[in-house]
Amino acid sequence: MLNIHTLRLCGFLLALGGADQLCAQSVPLSPSYGGAAPFDGVTLVSPTRSTETFTMDLDGNTLQTWQGAARPGSIAYLLPDGSLVRPCRVANGGPFGANGGRIQRFDPQGNLVWDFFFSTTEHQQHHDVVIMPNGNILLIAYELKTRQEAVDAGRLNINTAM
Repeated sequence: MLNIHTLRLCGFLLALGGADQLCAQSVPLSPSYGGAAPFDGVTLVSPTRSTETFTMDLDGNTLQTWQGAARPGSIAYLLPDGSLVRPCRVANGGPFGANGGRIQRFDPQGNLVWDFFFSTTEHQQHHDVVIMPNGNILLIAYELKTRQEAVDAGRLNINTAM
């Protein structure tokens, strides 16, 4: 299970721009945060300004690192078999300006085994994914619609494509 409390701490520090330094050092993360102690185990971290995703223990030691192709589009997922699924950004965010467009899967040794792009001028994966029980990956996506398609679907007060 992910250490939710430590993720909140790293996320807060990431927003302030200081977690890259925190997560690169051996800094104890065991003191309580928000009135609750962290869970035992490891924490999965995907700094928003980095192409790396890594696990760390409660003493702040990096245990394993995966090198992604781009900055994350959302949170990465460590699967029970030790593999990692990591949504990330495409080089050109496309017409949607979304964070995402690409999903990578790494084996437990950190080797890239799957690299899927879902980003064109018509559609783009957006931020998060869900790993289904059968191993399939469900993604959230934008799909470009013409003005008429949007109106036909019930959209009011629209002047351009969306």
